[in-house]
Amino acid sequence: MWLYQRHFAKLVRIEADRLLGRTGFAGRPKVMLVGFQVGEERAHPICIEPEDGPYAPVDLDKAPERAAELYAEHSDRDTYYTAAHIMADKQAELRDRTRAQALEELLGAHPASTGRTFFVGQSAHVDDYEVHTVLSVDSDALLQVPRIAGAAGWPEASPASITEATIVELLDQVP
Repeated sequence: MWLYQRHFAKLVRIEADRLLGRTGFAGRPKVMLVGFQVGEERAHPICIEPEDGPYAPVDLDKAPERAAELYAEHSDRDTYYTAAHIMADKQAELRDRTRAQALEELLGAHPASTGRTFFVGQSAHVDDYEVHTVLSVDSDALLQVPRIAGAAGWPEASPASITEATIVELLDQVP
């Protein structure tokens, strides 16, 4: 995707360690980057950092299809904005969010993901790719953190714990 992607992922993991450590969370954060080709044809339509990790591009090749399904089902898809540029921006953002959700699903279902919970941020456009930063943590450790009672019925963007809010905020700051 780009020359220093490995260094970028490492910096995000170091920041995740620092921030989550300050909350007392010991869930061993791991960071990966997943890029989807949007520009000219390249040899790799999906790129993953680390390249030598347990996930291969073929493991995520259903993400665009699943994202399209999630988009078609999403209630915000029919929200109308009177300004055409705002409408286009909001729909692009929703498509990006549904692709992030599709990545969470696919990564969470992968055999190498046992015991991990995934959080995927919005993408950033890098060269010919839209790159999502993915942060995973130990699922058992996440279950141990205090949670807001009744948060399960809240909108999708509402974290139920300080740990989840920290992860979401970190991913929001990354692009």
